[in-house]
Amino acid sequence: MNLHGTTHIKKIFLMVLLVSSARADQLGTVLKWQEHDLPHTCKSHKQIITTSPCEYNISMAGTVDLDHALTRQYNIWRIGFQPNESLIIANIGPVPVKNAKLIINNRGNWYSLPEMLQEALASAQSDQDKVYLIWQFARSNRHHDDPVYGSLFQEELHDPVKMLVIYGAGLCDDSGSIGASLFQAAGLNQQEPFVRSLHGHMMCEVFNAGHFQFMDIDENVFYLDRENELPVSGDTVAHDHDLAHREIHFGPVFSSWETSRTAASFFGIDDSRTTRLTKGYKIEVNLRPSERIEYRWDNLGKWSMNMPPQERRFVGNSRKIYEPRLDSPRAGADEAQNISFVKFNNKPAAAADNSEGTLTYRMNSTFVFCGGHIAASFNLRDKSDQAFIEAWAQDNKGEGKTEPVPLWHTSGPGAKNAQVEIDKAIDPSHGRPEYEFFVRVRLVSASAPHSASLTALSIRGDVMVSPLFLPRLRLGVNQVVYSEDSLPDRRVLITYNWRETTATQPLPPPKLLYPKDQQTIRDDILTYKWQPIDGAQAYHLLVSRDPDFRWPYRPSLDVVYKGTEYLVPFWGVYSPDTTYYWRLRTQNDKGIWGDWSKTQTFQWSGPRVPIDVKLTEQDGIFTLSWKPNPRGPRPDHYEIYSSDIKGFSISQVPYQVPTLGEVPANYLGQTASTSLIVAGPLDRNNLLPSVADYANLNRCYYRVVAVDKHGTHSGCSDYAQMPHPYIWTPPLTNAQTGQPYCYQPRIISNLGDLQHRYETKPPNGFWEKEQISFSLVKGPQWLKLDPKTGLLTGTPPAGSHGSHPVQLRLTATFEKRTGKDKFMDDLPPRTYDQTFNLFVTPSDK
Repeated sequence: MNLHGTTHIKKIFLMVLLVSSARADQLGTVLKWQEHDLPHTCKSHKQIITTSPCEYNISMAGTVDLDHALTRQYNIWRIGFQPNESLIIANIGPVPVKNAKLIINNRGNWYSLPEMLQEALASAQSDQDKVYLIWQFARSNRHHDDPVYGSLFQEELHDPVKMLVIYGAGLCDDSGSIGASLFQAAGLNQQEPFVRSLHGHMMCEVFNAGHFQFMDIDENVFYLDRENELPVSGDTVAHDHDLAHREIHFGPVFSSWETSRTAASFFGIDDSRTTRLTKGYKIEVNLRPSERIEYRWDNLGKWSMNMPPQERRFVGNSRKIYEPRLDSPRAGADEAQNISFVKFNNKPAAAADNSEGTLTYRMNSTFVFCGGHIAASFNLRDKSDQAFIEAWAQDNKGEGKTEPVPLWHTSGPGAKNAQVEIDKAIDPSHGRPEYEFFVRVRLVSASAPHSASLTALSIRGDVMVSPLFLPRLRLGVNQVVYSEDSLPDRRVLITYNWRETTATQPLPPPKLLYPKDQQTIRDDILTYKWQPIDGAQAYHLLVSRDPDFRWPYRPSLDVVYKGTEYLVPFWGVYSPDTTYYWRLRTQNDKGIWGDWSKTQTFQWSGPRVPIDVKLTEQDGIFTLSWKPNPRGPRPDHYEIYSSDIKGFSISQVPYQVPTLGEVPANYLGQTASTSLIVAGPLDRNNLLPSVADYANLNRCYYRVVAVDKHGTHSGCSDYAQMPHPYIWTPPLTNAQTGQPYCYQPRIISNLGDLQHRYETKPPNGFWEKEQISFSLVKGPQWLKLDPKTGLLTGTPPAGSHGSHPVQLRLTATFEKRTGKDKFMDDLPPRTYDQTFNLFVTPSDK
């Protein structure tokens, strides 16, 4: 290419940028949440509507649409490039427009709870489908953000329609509330859905398939049972934190596996329940003649809140605009006093009949107002003529009154123009959520009737609308359906503005290397592998049991990852006799996703989890027993793991536990039998030849793993637990007068599991750990006890020979804590008594 050609291309590029900048200035603020402002061409489509419903098509060219530009993170949405700019529905006819809707490609009909569920559950064929689809729909259309309202208006974000259409974000309790309401409205109410109050988290549970299922919309997670079949309840996770360790949280963008243990710590046996169900708010867009709604994908940096002001991470500001005709009845006002219609420069105007005339306008919206603007023009003939603008909303202070807020004033003579912000009157950052406000124009004709006149008026109300709700275009032909409930003679102008770009090219999907299509694998830990793509910034891996990928198989297998190999580092993630579908897509340097790869399938072959794991005792010896799972390949042998940590995860190597640091491996040994002696005063040489690590005998909790003839491991079983606290050593029952006696009991006690508490520093700790103490309930006077260690010592004096009853008591209490949660303080102490007769014989000396 010659120099002239290069210069020519630069000129075209500059022209595109100038056009884009002009369009952005014309339409509002820059698209704040997009990552890249690529060279683009602005496009617009106008459609006049006279019938309802009305269907038509819009074609979108280029290489990027919003569906391919979105990356969902826990607390924000990333947008590589935003092609949508604005959608304007304007009532240009003589009659009001009621309930105006525009739906594109059958998406976004979320105007009421039934309509929202109809879209979300369109493909559901069972109640379990409904559980997954509601979870997927809700988590995919919101993000986590700080609260906007305190306790007085917190229900504002508990309604599914308001949350997903207006606000688009909230805390976990808000997401839990909308989830419970969606489940209830979908008919999943054999037992009422509820919101579980954990320590540091809240989320909904729904009853299905005979048990409650904890479906976390906020942290993007659910927890499958040991058979990898159905989501489990919060009670089940509180019982066994290991189920939560197997999933990534706050996805799908992968951070680390460390969050899994932290998230598990929210669950505890003292979790509570609350019911937060709403019938559903209804979105209804009504437009007076000369009124329009302007949906926008950018923002003005405004939001409604009464919490301390703090910036929202992802917000959309649309607007409702009313420009009343001044020759219509009452000049389009809700109330007009002492007003006449006149002509000014051959155009209609509204003038005060005498000393003062007023026009009062009510602005109403189905979306919450967060500010606004008034533009007005006046003509004042005399210097004593005046014009005032004032506005007000509902009582923000709770004093039962609404006082107009003066915003602007001028006096004559001549033409006067007002540009007035009305945010102060609405008070969106400190008051209540406002869905209406009032504007009053006062005209003072001091010199003569009609000497003060209003010649033009535009009232704009800025509203919050989630950008994800808005009817967006996709590449190719888009089916548009407009509908309303209006009378005949309607006349509506639809204007859609968007941008098309070819400045970036989506990358092709990677070639899937492992597992190969239709392959049966036996991997203990499956490592997905794919071919790297030049220029790729990340890959999105999705695995499902559903061939249409309507929801992931498990949350840890719906992940945005930067490498070309990914694994879930636990055994038992897959089950035999199951077909798994997987695919990938690639993200380029502009944050744009390419198309999904062709779907591949695989199956996993290996044993299922052992069942009926239990401990039985005979003569102080404890035997762990279990049964092979009746399904799946037959095990060849079993491995046993033990720990004093409730809900522990198995490991053959030392591993990290928060607050404890590195802890030893918890592998105990293996056996081809379905039982193993694991606790008591054991003879290492004779009783336990299959034990590999004797340090892991006499522990509080035990799990079993099945291993088949190929060496493939199952997942670990539920745990069986020893009685605790418990003394497992046999007492020393013989002593001699004049000779020192010493007996050190060895115990089994519970370390508890990792618990999160807001009111403590640090917030994570093993708060259910048993605090051990000893007491001597009965014994000879010469026998002394260390209350911390339980060490019994003493020297029997002369004449003390004979039998002496001894009762040694082991007591477990719990650490006292301060703050609102004092549940553990209320638990009664647990005790275990070891009783024996101490036989004292005369000394040989």
